Amino acid sequence: MKNLSIIYSGGLKNKLANDLKEYGKGFSRTNLYEMMKFADFFDETEIIQQPVGQIPWGTIIVIMQKSKTHEEMLYYINETHNNCCYRN
Repeated sequence: MKNLSIIYSGGLKNKLANDLKEYGKGFSRTNLYEMMKFADFFDETEIIQQPVGQIPWGTIIVIMQKSKTHEEMLYYINETHNNCCYRN
């Protein structure tokens, strides 16, 4: 999270959010921050492999915000996927 705080504390988040407006509504400063946290929390194999790819973004954000550890996060993501506890 060290690199994330450096990037997010500077003006880069505002410039990036403004630059990406033409590509849709999903690139707000807050959502960009959540995307960066997501990239920090999960390694490449966890992002590419299921079940993370099948769970809606909003559900993943809630799990990331409420989990205290990486292991807890993975547990709830797997339970969410296995029990279909999300909306498509």
